[in-house]
Amino acid sequence: LLAYYIATINIENTYHDIMNAVDYTPFEGICFTDTFQLNKSTSDTMIDSINRDRLRQHAKTPITVIIGNPPYSIHAANTSQSKDIKYEDLDSNIRKYYIKDSSTSNIKSMYDSYIRAFRWATDKIGENNGIIGFVSNGAWIKSISNSSLRKCLEEEFSKIYIFDLRGDLRTTGIKFQKEGRNVFDDGSRTPISITIFVKQKNYNGRAKIFYSDIGDYLKTREKLEKIKNAQSFLADSMPALNLLKIRKPGNWLISESDSFKDFVPLAHSKTSTYDPLTKSVFTIFTLGVSTSRDMWVYGYSNFILESKLNTTIDYYNEQRALGSLLPNPTKITWTRELVRLHKGNKKMTFDNNLIQRAYYRPFNKVLLYYSRQLIECPRCFNNIFPCNNYDKNLIIAISGHASKNDFSVLMFDNIIDFQNLSNTRCFPLYFYDDTMIRGGYKISPDLLSDNQSYSQNRRDGISDSFLRQVEFKYGNKFDKEDLFYYIYALLHSKDYRKTFVDDLKLSLPKIPLVNSMNDFSAFVKAGRDLAYLHLNYENIPHLNYIDVVGNLENLEVSKMTFLDKNKKDVILYNNDIRIENVPIIAYKYMLNGKSAIEHVMDQYQIKTDKINCLTNNPNDWCDYVKNPKYLLNLILSVISVSVKTIEIVEALPKLDQ
Repeated sequence: LLAYYIATINIENTYHDIMNAVDYTPFEGICFTDTFQLNKSTSDTMIDSINRDRLRQHAKTPITVIIGNPPYSIHAANTSQSKDIKYEDLDSNIRKYYIKDSSTSNIKSMYDSYIRAFRWATDKIGENNGIIGFVSNGAWIKSISNSSLRKCLEEEFSKIYIFDLRGDLRTTGIKFQKEGRNVFDDGSRTPISITIFVKQKNYNGRAKIFYSDIGDYLKTREKLEKIKNAQSFLADSMPALNLLKIRKPGNWLISESDSFKDFVPLAHSKTSTYDPLTKSVFTIFTLGVSTSRDMWVYGYSNFILESKLNTTIDYYNEQRALGSLLPNPTKITWTRELVRLHKGNKKMTFDNNLIQRAYYRPFNKVLLYYSRQLIECPRCFNNIFPCNNYDKNLIIAISGHASKNDFSVLMFDNIIDFQNLSNTRCFPLYFYDDTMIRGGYKISPDLLSDNQSYSQNRRDGISDSFLRQVEFKYGNKFDKEDLFYYIYALLHSKDYRKTFVDDLKLSLPKIPLVNSMNDFSAFVKAGRDLAYLHLNYENIPHLNYIDVVGNLENLEVSKMTFLDKNKKDVILYNNDIRIENVPIIAYKYMLNGKSAIEHVMDQYQIKTDKINCLTNNPNDWCDYVKNPKYLLNLILSVISVSVKTIEIVEALPKLDQ
């Protein structure tokens, strides 16, 4: 009620000040209600009969101008949290208009409050002339998952004016710096935009989209000053308002290249589906592991991980026996799959054989409890690394095309997390049938140990179709591993990433074949060299000009930092040790918007989760691998890997596409 009363007083005071009124005049237009249920209001939303009458009058009144600052939030669908209020009519229209042409599976974001506000305001204006003005989350302007929303807005309005204030604080690295501070300072971590939607009922055709970007590296005060000076979208002081040339509906700030569509797709569209007859490069791909309970199933210590797991498993079994689902963040994280197991009265037991090494983030090895009961989305890694790596395999991992950061690629020889490279896609060299035969029964690889015999069929990750294309192009016979390393080098190519930067935001990569056999061979060799660096990163010799200064008796790490974050040539390993003469070029090797060095610095620090109070201590990993110098050697090796990676990438042949 407080916001309602304050709004009323503000409106009435403003009116009386402008009119120099002596007598009090009440404002009878304000209503106490949930706006999204305005036409469905019932007695429990009404203060009194006056408010009820106002709501009825409001529902009948044609509204042609709507302005506001709608909230932006997507409530997590976690059973321990309150769920969204249901807006059946409004959400039905979101499905009808905003999701109908969507190619993304991430439709949850389409029910964010600010997008509901877009839909509600559009429906309220209806077929009339009208104007909508919102200060809102600005993610919808560029997000791949919102392309169907943008396409619909083009159809429903005649003109759209956008002032992109940026300020996305959830990005990293250079992109984070370019985003600048948020206009609401610490009040929001999402990008912000000012948008005016203009509707002319006799207008034919798609909307004209006018766009202005506030600029890079700006502080809050500087952005607010620019907004104040701009005054209006139509004023001369408005910064660089451009009419966008839209080649494809819904793609406002992305320009697809003509040649990209003619290349060979990296994979078909269905994840975890093996297709030996595909015309794509790979016969199968999968997403990284998504646990929904990282702090419970990942860890640096076998003993501590086992202790955490026993805590959550015991609590689950206790709740199962009681028939209850009580939330307790210090003991469990309830998610859809865990609730399904609970409803099925499935007992859970701890199995130490399911603990194996995995990659949580780039150059960051951890222990993972790879259990299909406790991992929300385990994917098909049993078919890629069966029986706890009984057979060796490799995967090329790339960032998802909906990632906020620039395209990234890295090779792995073990299971990786979904957010390792941001919405990670994984392409294996080999794939193993999931039918494991022993004694005439089909069994899960989870149940096999290294010393048990079994038969299985290994399939190629690279398709026969792509092999034939390569052999026809160059007139030579090739091994499929050559193609695997060619692709790895190509995805590192600066020419490739620069030329097809927008295409890589819209879809999986497509693979061109370079013109000459010499260039192809150079890419294959570079791919092998890069793979060796990235797979053996822990053992790459250190650069001889880097100095390690201090007392090496204290090797424990709390959090590595820079002596000067603007120079980054000195890393403070801990209070006693510093690493000097780090070459600046090493920081050019970026993965998921952050340098490889900074990934290591960020992940190998002591962290305690604020919700479940669990702590991960990277020093435990030194004990696990029985090497007290592991972390110090790791940061030195990754510096070397970074420099050598840049050297290989810089020497790649130019692409003539």
